Amino acid sequence: MPIGVLGELCIGGIGVARGYLNRADLTTEKFVANPYVPGERLYRTGDLARWMPDGNVDFIGRMDYQVKIRGYRIELGEIETAIQRVPGVRQAVVIDRTDERGHKYLCGYLTGETELRIEEVQNALEAGLPAHMVPARLMRLETIPLTSNGKIDRKALPEPEGSIHTGAAYVAPRTKVEQVLAAVWAGVLGVDAVGTQDNFFELGGDSIKALQVSSRLLQAGYRLNMKDLFSHPTVASLSPLLRTDGKMASQEEVVGQVELTPIQRWFFEQQPVDLHHSNQAMMLYRVGRFDVDALCRTMDRMVQHHDALRTVFRETEQGYVAWNRSVEEGELYTLDIVDFGGVEDESTAVEAKASEIQASIHLSEGPLVKLGLFHCAEGDHLLIVIHHLVVDGVSWRILLEDLASGYEQAVAGPTGTAIRLPHKTDSFQVWAKQLSAYANQAAMARELAYWQHIEQAEASLAKPLPMDFANDKARLGDSEVVTVRWTKQETEQLLKQAHRAYNTEMNDLLLAALGKAVYDWSGSEPPSSTSIATFIRISSLYLTIK
Repeated sequence: MPIGVLGELCIGGIGVARGYLNRADLTTEKFVANPYVPGERLYRTGDLARWMPDGNVDFIGRMDYQVKIRGYRIELGEIETAIQRVPGVRQAVVIDRTDERGHKYLCGYLTGETELRIEEVQNALEAGLPAHMVPARLMRLETIPLTSNGKIDRKALPEPEGSIHTGAAYVAPRTKVEQVLAAVWAGVLGVDAVGTQDNFFELGGDSIKALQVSSRLLQAGYRLNMKDLFSHPTVASLSPLLRTDGKMASQEEVVGQVELTPIQRWFFEQQPVDLHHSNQAMMLYRVGRFDVDALCRTMDRMVQHHDALRTVFRETEQGYVAWNRSVEEGELYTLDIVDFGGVEDESTAVEAKASEIQASIHLSEGPLVKLGLFHCAEGDHLLIVIHHLVVDGVSWRILLEDLASGYEQAVAGPTGTAIRLPHKTDSFQVWAKQLSAYANQAAMARELAYWQHIEQAEASLAKPLPMDFANDKARLGDSEVVTVRWTKQETEQLLKQAHRAYNTEMNDLLLAALGKAVYDWSGSEPPSSTSIATFIRISSLYLTIK
């Protein structure tokens, strides 16, 4: 190996033994032909070492103690050597452990002089090692446990105290901004505590959770530029970039015409059989009974707060137009309360009533929000139905969070107490207007030419992919849905571990899987990296537009 590069230490020359007694398998593995001197053999020690510029050999440690943490292959012996170089340290051992969430992390154990402080060792390691090689925990021991034959007993090393979430060393938030940011991350990501060096995306964050972080920070009086979170994903690096001033979106009621967005125009152009019955629904369950008064107060506040939920779509000679109604203009929502306690087949009865509620939405008459509260023997089921024109998957996360918060406030507070929800961001009315202005810029015309060129990539395929609407007789009823359920461990791996290998987001991995599935399904040749990348770019654009 070149100078300074790790390799396996091998021994040659006349001192090499003949082999292991009565261990032919081990002899074959450890005693190998010398590739540089014909007829001689080398003994593979299993130790890691490297040549130094002065000709000495720097011993690192056993190859058996090589681990992979956060996508990095790490030599534990190299870290142990770094710890032992700290003045006052006598012995050091580093092992990998697994935390309560199934994530691996590094833990270091050391013995040393009485005056040695762990903080000094931590600072020395952070200054001299890459971040992924710095142990997440350091523990000082009186002695390192040994086996009966005098070797280090790694299995006897004690479990460190404290909760660990990433491979980064835990550093408690110090400033007020760091404390607020860490608390917001912990709430959004569902972890017990966040340190200043923890990485948002390695804790399970994604672009949608980033929106929730931004919203909660706004309530705490801080403004976050989203691109800052992606480029500075730790509390320590992001906190200086938060602002306490800047533009605040209007909190006034939104009323009036709303320009249709491209995906809304697309919806009407498809001319579905029933424009009104194209909704998204959520069924919530509660073991006991919902407090109907608290539920109504919460929904009143939510539909008043989220202006887009009051939108209706009226048909004109030029097509459909969107109108954002005022809180005094028609019902905010409807709520059907049904008691199925005495019904023999509750499941069928609930399903029938839910279908009836979903079919009752009318785009021009409104409201586009419908609720059903079903009292059943085992508890209450709350159905929330909203037309897809005014809600999507991201919106649901925000709405459900507001529903939970608002309901808790309504139940806990006296009647008449105002329910507080997060400040409004720019309205959908403003978004649609600015989206239209952006689409009409000259820069977008150049973008169009680029994507038209990408679209022509299909011509290079051996055969064109099957198309959805090539057959006029295609119906939704002819399609099939295949559902696969992942285990908790598999889900954790996708959300928090798989993306580390190539520094991707979960969406990138799903799109790559989709691209491979399309090629497999269509019977095409295995895709090249270029064709997969092209598919991902096109899919990403489509998802962004939608």
